[in-house]
Amino acid sequence: MLSILLRWSVRDFRSRWLHISLIALVVAVGTGMYAGLMSTSKWSEQSYDASYELANMHDLRVQLTSGSLTESGSLKEAVRATSIGGHVVDAEERLLVPIQVDA
Repeated sequence: MLSILLRWSVRDFRSRWLHISLIALVVAVGTGMYAGLMSTSKWSEQSYDASYELANMHDLRVQLTSGSLTESGSLKEAVRATSIGGHVVDAEERLLVPIQVDA
């Protein structure tokens, strides 16, 4: 049984060698690109960490629930009231709102 299966496989390979080679090439290129792109994520994380450490700054984004209101400056005071508030040198509040622009 194994010899028949091997004989048919060799016969099919001879008649379709171009198709099999192209499929193998596509799989090899896809695997290589996946491995290459996945290896950059580790590098980019290390690069960001090194940049933040060199600049001695970090970003912290706080998002309030939809429809909530707060006074200007109250978020800065909330950060300063936490246990890490003494380490915060400067803070800036920003309002980020999606808008539609008619161009």
